[in-house]
Amino acid sequence: MTLFRPGDHVFYAGVLDRQGANAEFQLVDERITGIKPAALSFEAAASVPLTGLTAWEMLFDRLQGFVE
Repeated sequence: MTLFRPGDHVFYAGVLDRQGANAEFQLVDERITGIKPAALSFEAAASVPLTGLTAWEMLFDRLQGFVE
């Protein structure tokens, strides 16, 4: 681990090839995680990656033919 220190609060969007999304702890590659902003609750930080990826997919994958 080089990007974070023990005790850092981090979050990530999850991966499809691992079970345990509802586990308290999960082993993941640190490159797909981010530091939880202090202003966000754990619940809010848990929702950010999924909603962000959903918005990204809509803007860049689904609307390609509609926006020039």
